[in-house]
Amino acid sequence: MENQQLFVANYKTQQQAEDAIKKLKKSGYDITKLSIIGTEVLSHLSESNMRI
Repeated sequence: MENQQLFVANYKTQQQAEDAIKKLKKSGYDITKLSIIGTEVLSHLSESNMRI
């Protein structure tokens, strides 16, 4: 089994979550490996339609 890293975070706003994703991407993390769970999401989010 491959060694996997786990990171869990909870953000109050979508903007805070997007900012965290930007920081991960900037530090070299492959954000295509992220899973995001949210409530009150108005549209499907992906790297192509986020403000990254």
